[in-house]
Amino acid sequence: MEDHTKPVKIAEDIYWVGHKIENDPFQCHVYLIKNGKESILIDPGSNLTFKDTLYKIEQIIPFSHIKYFICHHQDPDITAALETIKHILNRDDAQIISHWRAIELIKHYNLNIPFICVERNNWELNANGRKLKFIFTPYLHFPGAFCTYDVKSKILFSSDLFGGFTDEWKIFAEDESYYDSIAAFHAHYMPSKEILIHSLKKIEELDIEMIAPQHGSIIKKHLIQPIIKRLKNLDCGIFLLTQTSTEIEKLRKLNKMLSAFLQTMATYKDFSELIKKFSKEINDILLIKSIEFYTYFLNKYYYFNHHTPLMWEEICIDNHILKYLGKSKSEYLKQNPYIILFDNSLMMPIFDSENNVIIAFIQIKFDESFSLDLETKEILQKISNFFTIAFEREFIRRKILIEKEKYYEISIKDPLTNCYTRHYLHEAVKRFIALQDRGEIKALGITFIDIDDFKRINDTYGHDVGDMVLMKVGNILLEEVRTGDIPVRYGGEEFLIMAICDDVSKLYTIAKRIREKIKNIKWPPPLDKEKITASFGIALREKGEEFKKTLKRADIQLYKAKQSGKNKICVDSST
Repeated sequence: MEDHTKPVKIAEDIYWVGHKIENDPFQCHVYLIKNGKESILIDPGSNLTFKDTLYKIEQIIPFSHIKYFICHHQDPDITAALETIKHILNRDDAQIISHWRAIELIKHYNLNIPFICVERNNWELNANGRKLKFIFTPYLHFPGAFCTYDVKSKILFSSDLFGGFTDEWKIFAEDESYYDSIAAFHAHYMPSKEILIHSLKKIEELDIEMIAPQHGSIIKKHLIQPIIKRLKNLDCGIFLLTQTSTEIEKLRKLNKMLSAFLQTMATYKDFSELIKKFSKEINDILLIKSIEFYTYFLNKYYYFNHHTPLMWEEICIDNHILKYLGKSKSEYLKQNPYIILFDNSLMMPIFDSENNVIIAFIQIKFDESFSLDLETKEILQKISNFFTIAFEREFIRRKILIEKEKYYEISIKDPLTNCYTRHYLHEAVKRFIALQDRGEIKALGITFIDIDDFKRINDTYGHDVGDMVLMKVGNILLEEVRTGDIPVRYGGEEFLIMAICDDVSKLYTIAKRIREKIKNIKWPPPLDKEKITASFGIALREKGEEFKKTLKRADIQLYKAKQSGKNKICVDSST
């Protein structure tokens, strides 16, 4: 167990001499470099902590041995102790080291201790042979911010950089999970990802054994690179979002949610991925019960939820949300706030980008009562704006799909008879054969149908009359086949039915009904004196048999039906 009442040696001649403030997630640290009569105190601390810091220092060296006081910035958690120090300091050569921007503020303590400007001292210090380098890290979190690198120990005293909020503080970070503490602090204090990356690249050029930040925990070598890598992807500056909230972790999560959603928008075009990502991120913050979506598409109302984003159910009953769909933005906002709160849920609109009318509504339901602060509302409103793009993409995708299905239907259907085409038969038969060969269906049957004496009808009455006969026969097939059967116009006056069956009797029964219907048609003039019939040939596919062989056997039976007087049904004997 760590003992925070004593100085902690972190490397040879280097000590943590800070003070732990109980129940404070924002611990502030002071470090001592023991260097004879030119010892160095890094970030001296505040009046809350300095009494304990002084006690720890004097267990290692006399306080009078400290010559240099490095102040990485001017904030009181670093510099307020200087007022106490000036009264106990008994050497004239002591110096405060800082950036000129910080010095311009620290001088107002009226300390009568001379300053060294790091930038005017070539960004380094030689303390009786011990060399320190100063690394400029502007705007992290102060314009004149810098870090101190001890060449001998290879320790980087990083000030606010790599600092963290820690609920259960320990001097040394235990594992990579410490990144979460760093992220909470940096997202709140650092101004932007770009500024952070600029300084991280400088730091990566150093040979670092350990990072000793002013806040949080000390980071050992094996954790440094993984943490830097993750920090480069951290979105900072989240206080741009806030007006009222001081809940830093909540603000960080809100910022993370917006960032994750934006990244998903850029990365994924898939609508379901966007919905799932949004649901996951918002649940981390608001603990939702469900998210429901209502939309108006191609003159119909639809509903879906976050579990089934691609399964849109048509709404046929009245719903209080539907009255908002199709309203203009101005009309809606005259009567309602942007986000409507009621019972244990909230609703927010999605406007289209062209006409500013409501194309969808999101309803978020909670398990219990809730309240929304301004920051959460602002983030949700931003996300609802991005949902405009998501829904418009999905509308386009669905329209394209509908058009594809329409043209696919045209491509697989014979335009004259509305039966399937021969091309589709060869596409579909692969699936049927696979099912039969795996034993998932018992038998696959083929029925060939040929209109008797069709050439004579065509030659005598013309192609228009011939087409009428084909249409009528096609309609009879469509009426008589079962769901799942495939009626095909095979070519000219020849039709085919592919069907799943248990035995040939089912096929024979269907063929018999079709034959009777064709025979009993009362044709209009000029066919009113004609008796048109059809012949049938039936065969069952044997397991493992090539489909063309099954077709050949059915075709042979059709030929037999023709030869035996037409208007007959012949069945393959091996069937």
